[in-house]
Amino acid sequence: MNREVTINITGSSSTEEGIFEEISVSEKGVYKHQGGMNYISYYETDEETKEVIHNLIKLDGSHMEHTKRGMTDTVLRFEEEKEHETVYRTPYGELIMKVKTYKYEFENDRDAICANIEYELYLNGSSFGTRNIMIEIK
Repeated sequence: MNREVTINITGSSSTEEGIFEEISVSEKGVYKHQGGMNYISYYETDEETKEVIHNLIKLDGSHMEHTKRGMTDTVLRFEEEKEHETVYRTPYGELIMKVKTYKYEFENDRDAICANIEYELYLNGSSFGTRNIMIEIK
């Protein structure tokens, strides 16, 4: 059964140069539980280009996948103590992206689903810093 939910995502990043950034996004979406997996589908609009991006988050107690489709396409997989490589497609070409997940925490109770992920992001072999993302679905 599908139900409407609110997805709150807070992300932070820091680079070796000491640059710290934080973002926060809140969107309405649709939640479905099927085959032991939690699915959350939502849309966001790019602030600069106004392009609509479809997001699909699949998560359970062992990992999370975040698929983005729109002006950019990619699938990010977060699994504690593992590295996953993917292609990041942009209007300007493709980049090789790697995610090295250090921590993946998952909670699912009657009121909310929460995930806390700490990872390092690499583009074409170069580190883009350590990142933390917290997701809350209500």
